[in-house]
Amino acid sequence: MQDHKLKRSFWRTAAFLFAVLAVFGNYLEWNERRTGAVLQDPVLAVLPSMDLAWPIFFLIYGMLLLAVFIHRLDLQAVTDLLRAYAFLNLLRMTMMFLTPLEAPEGLVILRDPFVELLIGGRVFVKDLFFSGHTSFLFLISLSMPTRAWRTAFFTGTFLVGSMLLIQHAHYTVDVVAAPFFSAAALNLSLRWRESRAKT
Repeated sequence: MQDHKLKRSFWRTAAFLFAVLAVFGNYLEWNERRTGAVLQDPVLAVLPSMDLAWPIFFLIYGMLLLAVFIHRLDLQAVTDLLRAYAFLNLLRMTMMFLTPLEAPEGLVILRDPFVELLIGGRVFVKDLFFSGHTSFLFLISLSMPTRAWRTAFFTGTFLVGSMLLIQHAHYTVDVVAAPFFSAAALNLSLRWRESRAKT
């Protein structure tokens, strides 16, 4: 009975995430048409502008596949993570709405072949505050079952965040703030599960 309830929870959560991502895709198109602020970023001002797309995506998708392998037998952890990711995207939409920004100076467009395949080849450059890649990886890092795995994933997240800045794909504040929103999204997910268990 408990396994059946968990499987139902997983599929409901997956449907919820799919709906959020569908809305998010349309939101990004609208967000690209807005006029935003250009921030003066002293960190970006001293960093070289380089195309690091391949190492960035090697780390992102490598860490994602490794996380899938680690959590392959823990449906509860996967469900909590999917729900947290849905909340994370809702937080991103909210923050982007409140803080419209223009792309940083020196931007080297970060082209993700997998995401572009899903959204028809479109490229978005104003989905800035906060960093989706950094927050996603930090969220996965928080879900790791051991300290050793968490350390490894936090290190990978730091490397990706640093390379995003060298790519000038984000402002520094976008990357630095991302982990706090990841923690908030995971906390919301766990509280949601606890509240559902009580009812």
